[in-house]
Amino acid sequence: MSGLIAVCVRDTSADGRLREVLERCARRLTPDNISPRPPSTRLSPGIGFTVTNPAPGLSLDANGVCLGAMQGSPTSWARVSSPAPDGSYVLLRHDDGSLELISDALASRTVWYVQTADLFLASTSQRALISLLGDFQLNREAVLWMATSGTLGPVASWDRRLSRVPGSSTLRLDRRSWRLHLTTEPVTFEPSGLSDEEHIAELGAALLDSCADLRVDLARWVLPLSGGMDSRALLLAFLETGRRPRCVTWGLRSAVADPENDAAIAKVLADKSGVEHRYYPTDHSDEEVGRVLGRFLVAGEGRSEDFAGYTDGLATWQTLFESGIAGVIRGDEPGWGYRSYHSESYARRRVHLKILADYPSSHLIHHLGLEPQPIPPELLRGERETLTTYRDRIYEAFNLPTFFAALNDVKTPYVEVVNPFLTLRVVSVVRALPDHLRENRRAFAAFVHAFGPEVPFARHAAPADPTEYLARPSLIAELRRELGSSQAESVLERRALDHLAAALDRPSTFDARRRLRQAARKVIPHELARRLQPNAPILLSARELSFRLYIASRMAGMLGQDAAAASHVWQSDQRAQGAPPCPA
Repeated sequence: MSGLIAVCVRDTSADGRLREVLERCARRLTPDNISPRPPSTRLSPGIGFTVTNPAPGLSLDANGVCLGAMQGSPTSWARVSSPAPDGSYVLLRHDDGSLELISDALASRTVWYVQTADLFLASTSQRALISLLGDFQLNREAVLWMATSGTLGPVASWDRRLSRVPGSSTLRLDRRSWRLHLTTEPVTFEPSGLSDEEHIAELGAALLDSCADLRVDLARWVLPLSGGMDSRALLLAFLETGRRPRCVTWGLRSAVADPENDAAIAKVLADKSGVEHRYYPTDHSDEEVGRVLGRFLVAGEGRSEDFAGYTDGLATWQTLFESGIAGVIRGDEPGWGYRSYHSESYARRRVHLKILADYPSSHLIHHLGLEPQPIPPELLRGERETLTTYRDRIYEAFNLPTFFAALNDVKTPYVEVVNPFLTLRVVSVVRALPDHLRENRRAFAAFVHAFGPEVPFARHAAPADPTEYLARPSLIAELRRELGSSQAESVLERRALDHLAAALDRPSTFDARRRLRQAARKVIPHELARRLQPNAPILLSARELSFRLYIASRMAGMLGQDAAAASHVWQSDQRAQGAPPCPA
């Protein structure tokens, strides 16, 4: 992977040991199952940045670096104030007067920053920033969002002083005035006046252009292929533009025997398309469970509870790295729609935007002493906004930069990640679609069916069911150990922790209720099921809730250790100013 750590010092006489400090910080971020490439470091008066485990083909300049991939061949991407390139990336560039951080259209890669009286720090890693600051200040808001949604929420970081650059944004530091200025393009869906046929043609052209112009060497990259629509569309788009990717699929070893599973369907699709395909089993690791979970947290820094695809101890990603793979080409989708919903609350919940008030009053989560949380105004439904548009807007404004970007973080210590469907070229076309072409992804499906071979879509996923792993006695013992530790008391009061631990001993009805709900979906008419869904309560078991608080506790401990191990070179005031909102 290419990870970024950058330091800008106000007093240039204090930057004498920047290289040493940056590279020591980079070494702390390495997973324990790989030997990374040496970091690439660039130094200028008052500024230093390093790229951890730099991937082959990295866009690196004396004055900037781009992690991910740009579209086409932009020549001025590293020049401050030049137009931001299209692509799927995070970009840093600087000159004598300014430093800029630039995100792609939907912040598919996260960059964090913090400013003090004397330092400006930026990184794709929260841990790196804490190491450079030298102290850790737990953000209670992050703990709350992790408990309710399994994510860090729309803006929170583990440390209350850190901020993240939003999607389609440029954050500029004026090095002379030491002031920050943030420019962000809003997420706006506005249908254009084209016919349905013209909309579908525009979307198809945008998808093809995005794959044709992607600046990666396909000989060193792989396309993760499932039995679903998104990765199939990526494969078809590459083939249509004359590019032939290698494909991989991962999941349980037993999944290949199920003809309706991702594993089997992907193999059939690859064979019919004439592309190379390899399957990676991700069965549960035999390593000690605390070590497996710790590796997951080191890689992803605890931004997501979604552990299902990583129960092999990230052995698949280790194998990809050691076999020379530079990166993976993902098909995360922009807001081109899904099935229709009948309530705002259900639309929110489907994109992981869950708050404390969404849980039944009798739920265990209400007995942990958590404070109520508001939904940020920008994530509320607009007065004249249709439910369809609201659903797709918050998918782009919340789910992609919060949930999916967090999963990208898990992979990037090993390989690079790009998303051709998240370029501004594609996103702009999607936002101009009328509601009815985004319902059930109609416009996107038309593209897939126009080019695709007659291969059915998968009905079952290849990775393990996370509830199965959470039911393992060794994992429950690990949860109990952490919840009983003094470290856990930094995230929850002891009374609440004991309440959680006691709930682990009680028989759970949640898994049975989930199975009943899944069985009911197969026999209840689809339209009736959709109308019943908004009233269905959230099914979150004591094990799952405990796992979320386990993540918070272990991350607090890890970040505290990062702060304690810091080696400082700055002699002036390092107290962070809390990253106040930047003026627009």
